[in-house]
Amino acid sequence: MNSLHISAVPVCEPVRRAIFSRHTITSVLALWLLVTVATASADMGGYIGVGIGEADYGGEEQIEQLCVDEGFICNADTSDTGYKFFGGVNFGKFFALEGGFVALGDLTADTEILGSADVSLDLSGLTLALVPQIPVGDFGSVFGKAGLLYWNADLEASAPAFGLRESVSESGAGVSIGLGGAVNFTENASFRLEWERLSFDGDFDLSRDSLSTDDDIDFFSASFLYSFP
Repeated sequence: MNSLHISAVPVCEPVRRAIFSRHTITSVLALWLLVTVATASADMGGYIGVGIGEADYGGEEQIEQLCVDEGFICNADTSDTGYKFFGGVNFGKFFALEGGFVALGDLTADTEILGSADVSLDLSGLTLALVPQIPVGDFGSVFGKAGLLYWNADLEASAPAFGLRESVSESGAGVSIGLGGAVNFTENASFRLEWERLSFDGDFDLSRDSLSTDDDIDFFSASFLYSFP
């Protein structure tokens, strides 16, 4: 079970045990080998794209219930607008290598007990993934995705009644997976709908305590792609 741990102030206690289930990938290196062998002599083409959607950190009801268990009421918001920019290289019709930048918005929790107190976590990162795809005639394609995420997370915690106001950043590497489909408008332009799950874990060192993360974020997005030879 994923966890988010902090004990600097009472308002952060619900975040201590909240959120998500960790998804693991065991065959990314094998897929890299497969694409290298299968497409060694294939024709190459490229594409660029931009997308927007909803990032869901999950666990909103769980966080609020944990607040009740601790004897107070809090408000949690575990979804936010996300966006991404990406580009890729096609190795024939069935594989692509794709990289990009993704920003996944904020997870927040706040309460008015003993004065206002809140915690927010903001995540962004660089992605690199192998994209196996199956063309559906000239109409479009369906695809999967498996790869790596290099993330940067910014944590802000504020509780004036306890003399706490801190902001820390951490970075690290995680994994990503995805599924989606694309519809071709013209020979060069297409529209993509996609689900991605991005995993990250790290440690945040605060002045009074530490925070550990082991989280999965679901990102549902719509993107526009432009392809070129």
